[in-house]
Amino acid sequence: MSRTPVRCIVLTCDSCGTRTSSEREADYYPSLAHARADGWETADGSDLCISCADEHRCEREPGGHDWAPWSAASGAGRYRSRECRRCAKEQTAAVLSLVVA
Repeated sequence: MSRTPVRCIVLTCDSCGTRTSSEREADYYPSLAHARADGWETADGSDLCISCADEHRCEREPGGHDWAPWSAASGAGRYRSRECRRCAKEQTAAVLSLVVA
């Protein structure tokens, strides 16, 4: 039996914890160049998956995220949300209600 050691790279997104993109079946890359070709980036010393890299670039754009208007409050906890029009990052916020006695 002949064996050849192979070196590979396993990346974990420092922002969301993703280990690989959903398009890949394996959770490793043969090289950093292959990971970069698949959309992984390093920014501010952090490895970022495709989604988080998009959000990071969007935050750095002049003016930051381009937020859509807040949605109407929904759910038992009364939350509302909005999404960036460029990168699709979502924000949620609790709706506070004041009771005046």
